[in-house]
Amino acid sequence: MAKPDPLALLSVIAKIASRFKRILGFSEPKFGAMFDEAAKFRREYEECRRQAGMTRDPSSKAQWLLFAAEWLERAETAEALAKREAVETVSAK
Repeated sequence: MAKPDPLALLSVIAKIASRFKRILGFSEPKFGAMFDEAAKFRREYEECRRQAGMTRDPSSKAQWLLFAAEWLERAETAEALAKREAVETVSAK
C-alpha cells in the first residue's frame, strides 16, 4: 500500500479543521490565503526576472532584479507563515 502524500493529508486535515472552526464560530484560518499570496508573489518574481532578462540597460536590469528579490522574499515569507499556521492548526487538535 502506498504511503499518503503528507502535503495532501495536511490539506485535507486543514479543510476539516476549517469547517469545524466555522461551525463553532471561530475565525477562518489564513494559511490557505497565504499559499495563494505566495503563489501571486512568485508570479510577480518570475515576471520581474523575465523583464530583467529582456532589458539591455544595466540600471534597468538591476532595478528589475531588485524588484524580483523583493517579491521572492515576500513569497518565501508567505510560504513560511502558511506552513507554520498549517502546523499550528493540526497541532491544536
